[in-house]
Amino acid sequence: IGRPEYIDNVMVRYPELRAVASPPGWPWVQELIGVAWRHPNLYIGVLAVRPKLLAKMHSGYEPLLQYGRTILKEKIIFGSAFPMMPVETALAELDGLGLDDHTRRLWLHDNAARLLGLPFLCTAALYCRWNCAAPVTLPRSDQSSDDRAETKDPAQHRRPRQNPR
Repeated sequence: IGRPEYIDNVMVRYPELRAVASPPGWPWVQELIGVAWRHPNLYIGVLAVRPKLLAKMHSGYEPLLQYGRTILKEKIIFGSAFPMMPVETALAELDGLGLDDHTRRLWLHDNAARLLGLPFLCTAALYCRWNCAAPVTLPRSDQSSDDRAETKDPAQHRRPRQNPR
């Protein structure tokens, strides 16, 4: 899509749409961070970018690591970009970022599972902002609204949506 402002316009028009902005393109990394923070259903896919660049000074990708460890850790989805980079190399570079175990699991599994509506077990119930000690299943588009009301949906626990521009 190019500039994050374009996906921002799409997400404002279709707020229920689940989307992944990937790869995060320089020089618009900070703009993408702001757009992802604004929209609960927008994730940032870290692939086709060497993970080690997130920690490299002046690469332009450092904000992804800074915010990906903190306020956006539940919005980052890691991908190896195989076959461009061997999976083992990508994982080794990811491990070199010094992520804590909870954030690493979010990036590698839980965030993608949440995006796809797959069940997952939060292994860090003490730290998880949803306090989920049991598997969480997101509603699917084929569920009736009654079924959705009974589903424990982490999106209900997120910050209130901001008004569109």
